[in-house]
Amino acid sequence: MKKMYIEDLPSRAKEIAPLLCRGLSNIEIANMLYVSHYTVRAHVVRMMKNTDSKNRMELAYKLGVYDREMKMLSYIKIKGKGNHEK
Repeated sequence: MKKMYIEDLPSRAKEIAPLLCRGLSNIEIANMLYVSHYTVRAHVVRMMKNTDSKNRMELAYKLGVYDREMKMLSYIKIKGKGNHEK
C-alpha cells in the first residue's frame, strides 16, 4: 500500500486533503478555497493516482488523515456539539 503524508503534498493539495477527508464534495471544497471545482478534481485525481487509491475514502486513509487520534477528535467534537454551558 502506497502511503502519502499531507506534509509531502504541494501547497494547494495540502489545503484540499483535510476537506476531502471530512467528506466534502469537490464543489464544496472549491467554494471554500475560492478555486474552480476542476482544480480540486485535478488535485484529487493526482493524489489518487500517486497513492493507487480506488476511491476518496481510501485516499483519505492513505494520506494518513484517518488515524486513531483524528477519529477520536472528530468523535469528541460531534459528541460535544450542542452542549452549551451557562
